[in-house]
Amino acid sequence: MSHWLAEGRTLGASLRRFTCIVVAGPDREATAEVALGIAEAQAAHRRVVLGDLLDDAPPFASFRVDDDHHGLVDTLHYGTSLARIARPVAGTDGLHFAPTGSDITDYAELLAHPRWSRLIQSFAESGEMLVIAAPANAPGLDDLVMHTDGIVLVDGQVPAKVDPVRVIAQVRGAPRPVPSPPVPRPPFVPAGAAAAATAPGALRPRTVAATVNPAPTKTPPRRSTAPVGAPRMSNQTAKAKPSVAVNDDARTTRTGTAAGEPIPGLNRSVVVGSLLTLVAALFIYWLAERPAAESESPTHGTVGATPLLKTKSSGADRKASDPNMVDPADSGAAAFAVQIMAANTQAGAILKLQEHGSSLPAATYAPIAIQGTTWFKVVAGAFATRGGADSLLASLRADRLLDSTEGVVVHMPFSLRIDSVRAAATVSDLLAQLRVGRNLPVYALLQRNGWVWVMVGAFETRSQADMYAETLRSVGLTPQLVYRQGRMF
Repeated sequence: MSHWLAEGRTLGASLRRFTCIVVAGPDREATAEVALGIAEAQAAHRRVVLGDLLDDAPPFASFRVDDDHHGLVDTLHYGTSLARIARPVAGTDGLHFAPTGSDITDYAELLAHPRWSRLIQSFAESGEMLVIAAPANAPGLDDLVMHTDGIVLVDGQVPAKVDPVRVIAQVRGAPRPVPSPPVPRPPFVPAGAAAAATAPGALRPRTVAATVNPAPTKTPPRRSTAPVGAPRMSNQTAKAKPSVAVNDDARTTRTGTAAGEPIPGLNRSVVVGSLLTLVAALFIYWLAERPAAESESPTHGTVGATPLLKTKSSGADRKASDPNMVDPADSGAAAFAVQIMAANTQAGAILKLQEHGSSLPAATYAPIAIQGTTWFKVVAGAFATRGGADSLLASLRADRLLDSTEGVVVHMPFSLRIDSVRAAATVSDLLAQLRVGRNLPVYALLQRNGWVWVMVGAFETRSQADMYAETLRSVGLTPQLVYRQGRMF
């Protein structure tokens, strides 16, 4: 199974609430595989139609029928029924495939066609799903996205005209291994110099036959045997004069080194070069062994006009001085939760929390506008993986807090932070005071830097959170839009 198909299946399992999405990317094959994975995951629960606007992408070749060339283009331009062009995919119950059909001559005209709204509305009314695979650089893509529930980007940036709020998820390619930097080779050092530098007593030269100039001892001064009138040799000159060891049997002469003379080949440039090479090798080793948290720190933090907060942790003993600063040691985005219910009144959501709030971890609610109507979604849990939310849902059903038809795992990466306090026994009292005294659906997420974030609500998009933030500001609070992260307190 390819990386793209696996990512599509994983993402598709969390898209139950959507009825029409666009999957777009710069690479046709990668985009097609992600769209296929999403469609296969959702086909296990309902009827799904996978539409190909990638101009007959290769991964869909086995789904096409040679004797029928009708497709989505014909449905939009000529009114051909979608039921006629969509063919069931063998081996996957509930999945149907709609090929491209006629040639695409103008993407801008095709993606802005007025028939899209009627086609998409039919899926919304039936609860079925339409997955449309399209190129990310197609003109008019923003027009199509505005009619759907949103867009999934495949290894690419958000197109210029597409509203970032409409982005459901971004699927990235598999991380590439980083090659280790080459370690520079040390400069060549003559063998004689290396041996002289490492041998014991290196400052005292040795000869093969015998040492001609032993260490000086206190002996009676000798009378000079030089001829009369010959110049006297100074001590410095005598020390600099090479000593000679003679082997009578071999009749060869070997040259030694006088005591105190520098070792041949071991001059200042060689020593400095060796030290610089050692320092460079240690620096490269330090770069290679740095923790991943320093080289690629996660970008979780406050969301707004400014970039997301980025920090680095230099050790377990360092603590962030700012309670709102993100600690890379935290457990990461806790984006998955269980939606307990969607009440049409705030009183209904509050009543649900009062009944089962003690049994629901990180329980909260948030007002969400859906087609002009405000609903109050009650959610529980804050998990970094979908598996954690699945376990909570199974536990709630086993305890009969929910029946088999209630509850669904949702992806809600955003929340509103209204305070940051030190982890202490009084945090529970603070939460109770805010719930009762100010009627706020607060919960807490514990950060590893020793602080607790007091949060309100959980949201799928930033625009949903902005609506509730205005309500909180009207009662004197200063909420901050953040990514949910940390551990449930």
